[in-house]
Amino acid sequence: MAERGTIHEVAIAEIKLASLRSRYDFSVSPTAAAINPEEDLFSSAARIRPDRKASRRLMVFDIKDTSIGNYAKWVLMEGFQIDGVWRNIARGTATALYVGAKAEDIPHLRHIAEVVIERFKNLWKTFFETTGADSSDEPAFYAGLYDGLMREPRKAGQAVPRRNGRAKKGRGKAPRQAPT
Repeated sequence: MAERGTIHEVAIAEIKLASLRSRYDFSVSPTAAAINPEEDLFSSAARIRPDRKASRRLMVFDIKDTSIGNYAKWVLMEGFQIDGVWRNIARGTATALYVGAKAEDIPHLRHIAEVVIERFKNLWKTFFETTGADSSDEPAFYAGLYDGLMREPRKAGQAVPRRNGRAKKGRGKAPRQAPT
């Protein structure tokens, strides 16, 4: 707006930019400031290799948490090329995520999955409690977190995930009026 707006838009944009510059340092790129190798989940990706011959249990999930577990599974696939499969282990109450990884890599991969799950759950809880969102917003919220984590921008025109549909209330009959 400060570069291409109307005269009034330029003036407002310059005031807002001045306010932002007084509070934030724009000389450091956001990615350089945000990436600390010790905190980066993918910093050890160069040493982790898939093991296509083995299938090792990474972690167990309660059935209700498998939707968020899928994001951990996809992070491992995209970040490390390590595929995972779900196996039922407790007659419909729990499932385990098995991955094709070397035994020495399992603790690091488990840590990554735990971080993804914990952070996704905590961010959803905060978002849910502070915005008035409802449970039908949860899948789209997780999809947005995943896109940001994996640095996958949406393509132009690509739709955001839809909300889970709620049961539509049908039009009932008009209430009868009491006889007069």
